[in-house]
Amino acid sequence: MNEQLSRAFGQIKDIVLNRMTGTQRIVSASILAVSIIGLAWVISSNTGTTWASAGTIENPAELRAAIKALEERKLTARMGDGNSVEVEVGQVGEARMVLMAFAEDTGANVGMELFDKSTFGQSARQEQINYVRALEGELARSIRTMEVIRSARVHLAMPEKTVFIREEKKPTASVTLVLESGRDLDKKQVRAIQRLVANAVPGMVREGVAVVGGDGELLSQGQDDQGADGGFELKNQIEREMERKLLATLERIVGVGKARVQVAAAIDYSQVTENVTEVDPERQVIRREDVTNENSVTDSPDVTGVVGMSGNDPQRQENLSKPPKSSKNKKREEREYDNSMTKRVIVQGGARLKQLSVSVVVDGVWTGEGDKASWAARSDPELQAITQAVKVGSGLDEKRGDQVSVVSLKFEDQDIVDEITEEPAVSPFMLEMIRWGIGVFIVLLFIFGVVRPFLALLRKPTEAPAAVAALPEPATPSTGAETALALNESDAPDGTEEDDMKAKQNGDGTPREPETPLLTRGEQLRLKAIEATKQNPARAVELVRAWLTREA
Repeated sequence: MNEQLSRAFGQIKDIVLNRMTGTQRIVSASILAVSIIGLAWVISSNTGTTWASAGTIENPAELRAAIKALEERKLTARMGDGNSVEVEVGQVGEARMVLMAFAEDTGANVGMELFDKSTFGQSARQEQINYVRALEGELARSIRTMEVIRSARVHLAMPEKTVFIREEKKPTASVTLVLESGRDLDKKQVRAIQRLVANAVPGMVREGVAVVGGDGELLSQGQDDQGADGGFELKNQIEREMERKLLATLERIVGVGKARVQVAAAIDYSQVTENVTEVDPERQVIRREDVTNENSVTDSPDVTGVVGMSGNDPQRQENLSKPPKSSKNKKREEREYDNSMTKRVIVQGGARLKQLSVSVVVDGVWTGEGDKASWAARSDPELQAITQAVKVGSGLDEKRGDQVSVVSLKFEDQDIVDEITEEPAVSPFMLEMIRWGIGVFIVLLFIFGVVRPFLALLRKPTEAPAAVAALPEPATPSTGAETALALNESDAPDGTEEDDMKAKQNGDGTPREPETPLLTRGEQLRLKAIEATKQNPARAVELVRAWLTREA
């Protein structure tokens, strides 16, 4: 084992000192140092405790009891900010289960499990109270599932049922929320909480649910509040949108960061109803027409006869003459004329832009560089051109009383830093993934930056020593029948340049023609190695040692 370690260290030393260049040594040392530092950071960060909130308990005594209950379950817990219970990241789920069981035992935020235990002898009033408590607890648990909410309490006002429909009242609810640090609820989430509570209680409407933040701020709004708040939001939206458009235009003219725009809009929310009646005297129409025809026929009265019994005698009446009949005809026509009339009802309501005021401040012109830089205000023609551009871009109307102001002032020579809103912290899971990702990257960097180059240099054939590198090259055979190769002059033990020249010439002094070798290339190399070994055994031994070292 010690021999293998010694041989491994010897190979590493040989690679670093003999085979690697100076640049390779510097790069390998840098990568090795970065890898060691990175791995040390990953190990230290993973060995440290990462805390996460498992819940919130408002009562300090119950909070201490809950931490003690977690410690009894072998869970690492501590008291966090805002009466919260913090545990290790990997123990959040188990800790929440323990806290829920603790809340059930202490009677806080109980749910429908309140009815798991059958109790005999309870009155209807007690059952109703327990039902309201259970419903409040279930709603609070559902609301706490939202990521931005630390704790929640729900209070339900359930009116008693009555036989009179007109006197029946709708139930209402109040929800108190404690948000996580740096988090906030938007209007959609508030409306979702209202609808969640309203749908869980029969007869409750969303407007009857009041949502209040931990600092006492009313997060929900009734019908009357929505109109006022909606108008305020519309005003801000108009102002911000106009500022954005004007600033984008001005920065193309004076440069980025060299203009400031402030817009103030007056919005009229009044509603006007206008009744208009139009009469056309040129056009008359019959408004009412009444035609009456009367025809009547009457008989003349009988004034003849004798008073007394003779007048009442029927036989005497038949002999008397009858008087003539009279008739009457009557016709009446009534017509009422009226002019053509048009009635219109115009209702003007909603938001109307009543007045607009725009203030623009632009930086001047800088000339020169460094300490020799000088500032000068912009010229009046340039300011007038900017004013005209602002008027057209914002749609200013002088008849409406709109105002615009454009001035050139010197800006402070410093960077403008906008207010940074605190962003929510990265989730513990993402932090864990980032740590492991950095660790994997460091391992890959070490493998491809240090290990792989070492292995490549280790597999590279070992260079022969200087003596072995000077072994002779194959020489051209003197005759076709020769089966051995001649050595170079440097490898011959006692040869000279004159002997070599004579070997390449014929007997009469003319250059000898090279002849095609009869042996294969492999056979030539083998014969050459045998001849070189015979002539220089010491160098052959060094070569064999080098081969054995490389194979080992």
